Amino acid sequence: MFLLGGVSPGQVALAYAIILLTAAAVNSLGVMFSCYLASTRAATFATYLVTVLFLAGLPIANEILQGVSGYGSGNTSTGYAIGITLAVAFAAGIITVFIFGIVALILRRTTSHWNSRTFRMWSFGTTYAVVLLAFNIPSVCWAIINSLQVGGMFILLYINAFVAMAAIINPYTANPANSYLIIILTMLFSAGCAYLFRNLSINRFNAIRRV
Repeated sequence: MFLLGGVSPGQVALAYAIILLTAAAVNSLGVMFSCYLASTRAATFATYLVTVLFLAGLPIANEILQGVSGYGSGNTSTGYAIGITLAVAFAAGIITVFIFGIVALILRRTTSHWNSRTFRMWSFGTTYAVVLLAFNIPSVCWAIINSLQVGGMFILLYINAFVAMAAIINPYTANPANSYLIIILTMLFSAGCAYLFRNLSINRFNAIRRV
């Protein structure tokens, strides 16, 4: 694209900067999971899951939440009802994974039951049920959606690498006034995550060595 004149040198530089910072953040995330989880398989799975859900799942969930307004469209067909059900279930699942991460940090420090796989499964199921319940109460659902919207966009999309890349190539993909804000926040977020995950990994590794 650059050789054909499709993008400017500045766009290429910004794109590579986002790619490098995102790669550093994901690599640091993988190292952190390797320090905290018991097996390579678990660490690899957790790294891929969080990365895919954050980079791809959040933009998809945003589009689904934007389409939830179809609740009041008056369409009563079976296909529409099934589509809305699956869409909301998917969006709720994406959000549940991130909420459960916070719940897990709290429970593993407050209860010894966390070592039980059954307890962890029940905890995740309960979190998912609560999120689904919130989505099925219209007033709560719209309060959640509106509270997470900034400038017509889901707030977490301001730190999403895919959205930032789209803003570089075509500023009109997002609100043009927000394009550079998205790019800057995404780069700062990725750099901050790389630094945080690196320090968490070092602390955990040193704790393991002392044991």
